[in-house]
Amino acid sequence: FGLNLVPPLIEFLPSEKVAEGQQPTNNNTSYVKELLELCKLDEQRARLALRPGSHVTKATLVSLRCRALELVSSITLNDAWAEIRNPVVEQFVRALVSPHAEVVQVGCIGLKTFCAKTKLPTSLLTSAIRPLLEDFQEYNRLSVPMLKSISYLLDILPIAALNSKFTDKLLEFLEKWLREVEDSRSGDGRSAEAIKIACAIIDVFPKLDSALSYLERIVDLVSTTEERIGRYIGSMFQDSLHVYLESFAPNAVKYLFSRATSPRHVRVLLGVVGAEACKKIRSEILKSPDLIIRNLLDATDPKPTKSSLYSEGSQRLMFIGVKMVVAMKKFEPQFLIKNPVIVSKLVALWSSPHFNKRIQTQNNLPLDRLREPAQLLELLIDYVRLKPDDFQTLRLMFPIMAMRTLVDTSALEKFFLDELPYSAPLKVKQNILVKTILMLHDNKETEQVRSIAINKLAIPIVMVSLLRGDLSDLFRIKDETTIISMWMKQALVSQP
Repeated sequence: FGLNLVPPLIEFLPSEKVAEGQQPTNNNTSYVKELLELCKLDEQRARLALRPGSHVTKATLVSLRCRALELVSSITLNDAWAEIRNPVVEQFVRALVSPHAEVVQVGCIGLKTFCAKTKLPTSLLTSAIRPLLEDFQEYNRLSVPMLKSISYLLDILPIAALNSKFTDKLLEFLEKWLREVEDSRSGDGRSAEAIKIACAIIDVFPKLDSALSYLERIVDLVSTTEERIGRYIGSMFQDSLHVYLESFAPNAVKYLFSRATSPRHVRVLLGVVGAEACKKIRSEILKSPDLIIRNLLDATDPKPTKSSLYSEGSQRLMFIGVKMVVAMKKFEPQFLIKNPVIVSKLVALWSSPHFNKRIQTQNNLPLDRLREPAQLLELLIDYVRLKPDDFQTLRLMFPIMAMRTLVDTSALEKFFLDELPYSAPLKVKQNILVKTILMLHDNKETEQVRSIAINKLAIPIVMVSLLRGDLSDLFRIKDETTIISMWMKQALVSQP
């Protein structure tokens, strides 16, 4: 505390050199050397210091090491102690490898303080991290603490020694550890350790500028491993991979969309868009929503046919686009309103003959695709909820309630019966009733669809208005025109 005050409350200078046989003016230099020895109390040295029955415990030695690191940091910030900064910085680097979080925190703070108040030469930094990189020659000598310490160093120090060759080595080690994950049996201790080390390696990449050029390779390696071990949902590598992709968001979005035909890359893309922490990824998509349109919703088969836009292969890509819109809407509720072109593509998919045939033969699809029509239906409901005056989109959803299908339509029925009659403005409800009257006399619609329009839409709106006491306002469109008179007029016109 006294050394850190400005100006310092205590003056702590090195011992002056004196002639042989004379006593030094102080013992500060010897004291600092003893502090450095305490800073070296790692796990191995602490184990030797412990004795049965002694009052010294492991927790005591950890605390003693932390206090020694803090004090030596405050002392050596003074330029008078510049000669011993090299061993001090080395001890801070070694502290980052400690399994004790308290020691790691003190090491980080010490290095940050040094970088903020003094300019450390590159040679000093290189010599300080050299002991840390001794185990970086062979992949099986890597450990999670060592990789985390390298990650901490990259956050704190501008280390020129960790260049592209270091990144090449890191990628090589990642490939080998992922192979260890694939070769190890599930539940095996070796497999769990390999997963931790592989994740720790991925965590280092976002701190390296040269790691951008390895984006495709890293995504390919991780997604291939996930596929081989069968961990698509809740993958152990997801968090680390998402942080890496978020660090290079523009390039990651461009690359993943370009590989939309690959199931592995689609899983990565949907995972990163749906991750709460990946705000930069979603921001890039919001800037260029045409990525969804061009690569997914407007997808065509490599060998186009007469109706290739809505064939099975294209529909699979288009439903990936549906899932993408669902993920985006979760974090951006106005996404559909802001992108009417995307809405038009969703409506076109819903109205396509191939899709109508598909929802009637839903039982022939794999399990992972059974929810796709329901997701598209929920998107259209969300759009109409935000824009209830779009009767045309509303009308397109009537036929599915008249079909025998496995698609869950409970959300649509709830919207018609419990939400729209209560929340829609009066003019919107009037517009719906008028359009419903016109639709009832449209010979192109089946009797079932007309019945649904009356029972599921018109009657609930009228009943809610009756209960609220504003039925006369609902029926009166203009001073001289009512909905009832329009209905009667339309009925007379439609008579032969």
